[in-house]
Amino acid sequence: MNWKTKLPSIFGLDRIFRRAIAAWFFSAMTLLATRSGDYTSTEYLKDAGLGAPILVFSLFFLVISALAFVLPTKRTDGFAMLMGLVSVSVVWLARMEMTVEEKWLFCFTLVGVFALVLWDFVRANDDILTRLHLPRAVSPWAAVILAVFCGAVIAITTCLRYATFATPTYDFGIFVQMYHNMAETLAPITTCERNEVLSHFAVHLSPIYYVLLPFYMIFPSPMTLQIGQAVVIASGMIPFYFLMRRFGLSAKARVVFSAIYALYPVISKGCFFDLHENCFLFTILLWLFWAYESERLPLVALFTVLCCLVKEDSAVYVAIFSLYVLISGESKKKKWTGFAMLVYAVLYFLFACWYIDTFGKGIMSGRYENVSSDGSLFGVIVTAFANPGFFIQQLTVRGWESVKYFLALLVPLAFLPLATGKGARRLLLVPMLLNLLTSYPYQLELIYQYHFGIAAFLLYLSVMNFRDLSGKVKRYLPILALAAGFVFYSYLVLPEMGTRIQSWNADAERYESLADTLEAIPDDASVNASTFLVTHLAEREVVYEIGYHKTADTDFVVLDIRWGYDETSKAMLSDCLAHNYRMLIETHQVAILVSPDWQGDTASVREAVEAVVGAKYERESGEEAFAMMKAALSVLPTDATVNASTSLVPYVPPCAAVYEVASHPMADTHFVVLDIRGGYGEESGHMAVECMNYGFGCLLENEQIAIYVSPLWEGDVTALKDALAALGVPNAMV
Repeated sequence: MNWKTKLPSIFGLDRIFRRAIAAWFFSAMTLLATRSGDYTSTEYLKDAGLGAPILVFSLFFLVISALAFVLPTKRTDGFAMLMGLVSVSVVWLARMEMTVEEKWLFCFTLVGVFALVLWDFVRANDDILTRLHLPRAVSPWAAVILAVFCGAVIAITTCLRYATFATPTYDFGIFVQMYHNMAETLAPITTCERNEVLSHFAVHLSPIYYVLLPFYMIFPSPMTLQIGQAVVIASGMIPFYFLMRRFGLSAKARVVFSAIYALYPVISKGCFFDLHENCFLFTILLWLFWAYESERLPLVALFTVLCCLVKEDSAVYVAIFSLYVLISGESKKKKWTGFAMLVYAVLYFLFACWYIDTFGKGIMSGRYENVSSDGSLFGVIVTAFANPGFFIQQLTVRGWESVKYFLALLVPLAFLPLATGKGARRLLLVPMLLNLLTSYPYQLELIYQYHFGIAAFLLYLSVMNFRDLSGKVKRYLPILALAAGFVFYSYLVLPEMGTRIQSWNADAERYESLADTLEAIPDDASVNASTFLVTHLAEREVVYEIGYHKTADTDFVVLDIRWGYDETSKAMLSDCLAHNYRMLIETHQVAILVSPDWQGDTASVREAVEAVVGAKYERESGEEAFAMMKAALSVLPTDATVNASTSLVPYVPPCAAVYEVASHPMADTHFVVLDIRGGYGEESGHMAVECMNYGFGCLLENEQIAIYVSPLWEGDVTALKDALAALGVPNAMV
């Protein structure tokens, strides 16, 4: 073909349009890569003008046109348009500086753009996609690699959550203590879950936790639990792959769906609030679906039992699947299988409810009180049957949150779970109602663990419905799902991992120092600690969280003061001082107090802590800080009235009257004394402003304490300042 015949073919209107769109995407990507700032702001290109964008656009247009000229028989324009969109999307997603809701809407819109571009791409290249074949050996290896990728992202993110002290008591601290006690006695006992010695099975009946116990006993670390959860989720690729093979998917389809699995943000994001039993539900359900499709009844029975052992409500998922089997089963054998599964699921659910109500804290039916006629779980069924209008209204009562959740489940799968005309399969969508109907807001948040069962059903539906599709749509929807998964995985999952890696790299030494400091506390001592410290102290018989256990009655109290003393820490500190606890050490990160009743070697603990913190960073001795604060308060006249922060009240000498700022937020005493360790908080800042408004003078202010004196006090302020100086109290006001 000579150039005279090439030109008309490569400059048709449709090809020019695709080429222009491709050049537009590539030029936008190039400009973003060369300019910093917020691209969502109108100020971003205010000083750039049109010269550079037009020049870059023209260059890309010429390059793509030249490629079309060199390869006239190839469909280069469509490929260039798709690659341009992928390239600019990477930059867009990496540099989103928007509100959370704006990010969601941006991602949904971006998927819409992908839908348009991909439909054009598939329509123009359907013959290529049809002829494309992969060797059979490629698909299992691709599935393994993608499963490892999925598990690695989860493991890295969750382990760094633990290492950077971002895992709270609820729920990871609970499970760390539970596994420690299971390794010791086989009993799932905790003290921090309900502020008492209690079996976790009194709250949730989850024997499936014992599956991870052998690994924890070999590697007794909280990170073992985080990695275990990642392995459980990644291992779901095995039954998912078997399902694809059972449904007769080609090698290329298996690779695409394996990637869809790995990029499905629901299953990765759901791990980011740490270990929960629900992760087992996801993988076991996939095994159950495969066992049923393969007609392996012993395995169906096994996975039915295992599924119910995950949690009391996991029997509901089995019941929903059994109804589908009962209705859709083509043989008596399958129908009897469905009936047997249903009977077992119902009986197990009734047993689990009875067990928790009788021996535990009661079944958590309150989360569905909004759709229950009498507040019970049975009342939910009554409402659905007798008042369906109200039932439907409750699906969207939370407005955008419900819509967003619905789309977050289905858009990354390109709505494949809905792509069926078979009514029985719509039963498999019912698990979504479990989260859409609840009044418990966290069940619509992807970071929590409530979506694993739903995700398993939706993935099962996706491959089952894909098998029945034909034509261009069959090739289009999986590719669109892959693109949607890429968009939402880039928004919901990868930034979380990036944040944790960045946090660790920036402060690794500080985190290691804090962990080593907590290691110095004896394992046999009881501890009451701040929420983000409990997980690192939970491998012991007795541990509590100060937010719920407000009494100083343990051997050690450990306060997280990385951001200063919050009100909970101040209240606990005050109670410790009232019970004659002694400050063992106070660093810029943690304060450790020891009970006067503890019979251990305090000196050795102090030496162990000081050996860590003294080598890691400069610190102010806790004893010296408290000695200074006591000295400062000792100058307060006994005939004066004082309003003090809760944590300082025990230090205030006998005076005419002493108030607490928390309950008396008024500047009407002779002196106001504020605890400002870590800076002025909301309470102390408000009180300082009140003092200034009423003309109080600042007698003392340093990194620990601030003392304000009323203009109505008739004593000698100069004498007080001299007394403070004589005691060596540092004063920034001097």
